[in-house]
Amino acid sequence: MEQVLHFKFKADGKELVLGDANVQALSLEDLLSFENNYTFELKINGAILDKSSAEKTERVDVSANFSSEYTSQCFALVRSGWLPPVFALNNSLILPDRNIITDISRRFHQGEVVSKGQQSDFIDLIVAHDYQAQISLAPFALEGNLRRRPTSHEVILQLEEASQKISQALPNLNQTPINDLTVAGIMGLLEDSHDQYHKRLEFLMSTIHLLGNTAGKMRRSAVWKEIFDLASQAGLDRADFCVITAIIAVTAPNNCNPARGIFKPKPNYTEQDAYNSLCDIQLLSLYIHALHNFPNEKYVLLTKDTSMAKLWAGMAPFNTSRRPPLVNCDFQISRSLFPIDEYWSNKLRALMSG
Repeated sequence: MEQVLHFKFKADGKELVLGDANVQALSLEDLLSFENNYTFELKINGAILDKSSAEKTERVDVSANFSSEYTSQCFALVRSGWLPPVFALNNSLILPDRNIITDISRRFHQGEVVSKGQQSDFIDLIVAHDYQAQISLAPFALEGNLRRRPTSHEVILQLEEASQKISQALPNLNQTPINDLTVAGIMGLLEDSHDQYHKRLEFLMSTIHLLGNTAGKMRRSAVWKEIFDLASQAGLDRADFCVITAIIAVTAPNNCNPARGIFKPKPNYTEQDAYNSLCDIQLLSLYIHALHNFPNEKYVLLTKDTSMAKLWAGMAPFNTSRRPPLVNCDFQISRSLFPIDEYWSNKLRALMSG
């Protein structure tokens, strides 16, 4: 089912209907604007639909200022940015952060919104419109609920718990099946990522004392070098997603530092604390792999974590390539997240290359 969007012009009340509509991903700056006043600019490409015949005519590009009384407590992460779920879920395979499953189970029951005291949110539209989407239970099981990597038996229990929550809340939402192949796939992911997880864990535990403060210009180069050196000591590629996120944590301004929100540095930081942070990093890394390995599938990562959403939107991953066994990703990092000039960009590239 294609996405159809209806527009009404304020000036004369005329309507424009676009079929096969593609909404351009929004930026970190759009997210910050929406967070402050619920407005942003939408850019859409679609085919004009004749309302009388439903035939498509010419394709057009449309820009529209969007404002809404709806909140967007969850964010749909898409290639190179984010969208409110209403514009992203059509014909998608949803990869939900664990908090999304929990929120769905609290917000809905048998296809009805039960959180009557809360302000209407874009996610509520999932009960009013058939997006023909399917939700994956794998991310819920991959993270588990014990702040450590789950066993095979625990994966099965977590899949069953997630399925029950979705079935009771949104019975018409299609779920990926729970079977031996699903469990084997999740265990395979855990096994394949075992070495990388422990390298990231060693790296994070060794750098966490650096990540609580933004390095001033006098210290920036030395802190960057220390982070890259610690990555090399842990056996991590200097371009690893976790390493880049750590660099952002010590470079982004204090008023816009989602990387620090991912790591949550504090005194007496434990491996259990690190596990929660690395689950977020792992989910974003898996999403990059999914975008690369299945370019014709429409994957959407759904999360309530504003730090995760801001980090993804601020990094704006847009192009992937394979360097076995890794998938490389190009980023267009926002200046709101990474306010450095060409001099510092060149210094960073030199340090990253080792």
